[in-house]
Amino acid sequence: MSSPIHDLILPFRPGRCCDHGPRSGKGNANAKHVTSAKKSTELAEEFLQMFFVQKRSIIETVDFKTPMVEKKPPPLAVPSIVILSVLSLTREFARDFSNGITLARCESTCCEQRERDDGRRSSMQLNQRGGVPMKRILIGMIVLLASGLWSLPSTALAQQPLVVKPLAEKKVAELPAGPLFWRIENFTELAQAQAAASPWALVAVSAGKVWLFTLGPAGGSSAGGTKVVEFGPIPRVHAPQYLLRINEASGPPGSITSVHTHPGSEAFFVLAGEQSIRSPHGVMRVKVGQPEAGHGADTPMQVSSSGTENLHSLVMFVVDATKPFSSPAKMP
Repeated sequence: MSSPIHDLILPFRPGRCCDHGPRSGKGNANAKHVTSAKKSTELAEEFLQMFFVQKRSIIETVDFKTPMVEKKPPPLAVPSIVILSVLSLTREFARDFSNGITLARCESTCCEQRERDDGRRSSMQLNQRGGVPMKRILIGMIVLLASGLWSLPSTALAQQPLVVKPLAEKKVAELPAGPLFWRIENFTELAQAQAAASPWALVAVSAGKVWLFTLGPAGGSSAGGTKVVEFGPIPRVHAPQYLLRINEASGPPGSITSVHTHPGSEAFFVLAGEQSIRSPHGVMRVKVGQPEAGHGADTPMQVSSSGTENLHSLVMFVVDATKPFSSPAKMP
């Protein structure tokens, strides 16, 4: 079966043997020609392995308990699929070249008498028309591919991890009765927010402001605080002990977490950029000032920075404290 590159790099095709000289009775010339092509292919593969495989991009696994440290991508970060594709192309070149010689030899009986009269001239013609252009085409393809990949920015070749940092947390034995809402308030002083905090409230500092996050029924308020937003209800979880946590997520557009789950609810409030949460329910996009209560426990999700500017968001959790806070998962 003919491959896409068969028509591109082979200057001879079955049925055109008369245009390019002898295709039978000249086994030695053809064998040398195939050997030369295979040597060129082996050299090309060695070049590709030296050029691409020496540099790799590393993306860390998300750890929600500790801040994520982003490793700078190397000057050249080439996905393995590209390397395999190029190596496959060079092997396909050698195979197609050899197959082309074989097909031409098998279908050249119609020209055998003419070839016998002018064998040496036709062999030289085959070598000139087949070997040199094909070798040049192969080298040119490698150079173009290498220069194109070298010019790509590193951010286009490797995704950056979303940076997640815990700001505050506490464990509680029980949750407030009834539907649960998150209330977010600002305070001028840290001590003032700490004094106003209830048993189900957390104090954090982010973006140069003091924040008080309170879990409870709708319609409440804290003395001395300025209400920013209240939203819910959030999915309730049942556990022998609960962990309340506030995380800060940040990263440039395109930064992303791995697919994971939590043993409880996760709510989102974006201060800058846009945050997307992909789950089996679809993609939830959270914009600035528009909080989302999120999904329930053990829902596979992948969180990313999907806006045109750097993401800065505050994430609120109510989870089962007796289970791992975050677990790797797969999308169904």
